[in-house]
Amino acid sequence: GAAPALWFTFTFTSPRSKMAQGVRWGICGSGKICNDFAAALHSLDYPITAVAASSLPKAEAFRGKLPRINRAYGSYAELAQDPEVDVVYIGTVHSCHKVHALMMIEAGKHVLCEKPITLNMKHTKVLIAAARAKKVFFLEGMWTRFFPAVRKVKELLDARTVGDPMLFQADFGFRVAERRDVPRLFDPALGGGAALDIGIYPIAAASLAFGGVEPTTVKAVATIGPTGVDEQAVLALQYPTGSACLNFTLLAQTPEESIYLCTEGSLKLGSPAHAPTKLTVSKTAGRGEAAQEEFTFPLPVNKGPPLNFPNSEGFQYEAQAVAEAISGGLLECPEYPLEESIVIQAILDKFRAEVGVVYPADTE
Repeated sequence: GAAPALWFTFTFTSPRSKMAQGVRWGICGSGKICNDFAAALHSLDYPITAVAASSLPKAEAFRGKLPRINRAYGSYAELAQDPEVDVVYIGTVHSCHKVHALMMIEAGKHVLCEKPITLNMKHTKVLIAAARAKKVFFLEGMWTRFFPAVRKVKELLDARTVGDPMLFQADFGFRVAERRDVPRLFDPALGGGAALDIGIYPIAAASLAFGGVEPTTVKAVATIGPTGVDEQAVLALQYPTGSACLNFTLLAQTPEESIYLCTEGSLKLGSPAHAPTKLTVSKTAGRGEAAQEEFTFPLPVNKGPPLNFPNSEGFQYEAQAVAEAISGGLLECPEYPLEESIVIQAILDKFRAEVGVVYPADTE
């Protein structure tokens, strides 16, 4: 049987570097995710210079929730030209990422762009090349990487505490009852489908297991809905050192766990694995026997407006990493380098080719 579990709880104490506090933020977009990210900045006492939306009333309404934001703009171009903005968080719909990120990069702003970085490899390479040419910081917002539970997984994998990862399995899914409730998830023009919205999380988690390299084989099956996007899929990835089996769906609620199965045990990130607070480390003692340790990483406190998504308090981890990186003169975050964004974009492109999902943006 299982040995008694040991419990560890960690508190998130962020070293407040004075330089990081001086990095001035702009918010590009005024939807639900922008609300949650701005709440994280507010909670960290980071300065937010401005918010930009598709219309001035939208931007003003957003600013109303966070009065510390100095300015509201009814166009994204105005945000790009604001000299008091150092870094821009882009939280607009997937299909707008390329245009908005490029606008900010060309204006010399550092950029944190929400995932997925763009809809396809061609557009992703355009953004990365532009950021490198302008010598600005650029990060795709894979916020999961910055959670203490995930940092712990990386530490344990690097130390080979439970041996070498062989097989990774993960799931992510929730049921969208009516397609019209969240139209962007089902519209090919907006980069709809399960893969780009939520499948990217298990894919990035698999990438963490196998060193951020490109898989040698990508195989997939999918349920294609009436609008032509993947509403659910099973993705199998073969890496040089192991395999991954990933399920994601917009048609059912899933347990949402990530499990790293290794030669001498396993690491399990508890639900919700894309924003986890719990980690179970199992060391194999014999067949069917394991010694378990449980780690808990409580979320930081939200001091901003109410949050829209599970565990959005965890945006504070990513925001802090970005502010620290920029103030330290870095152009990328080592936790999720741009080369890994390219690897994951390649997987998403291969997945779509395999299951036959085409976006209008693919021919642009």
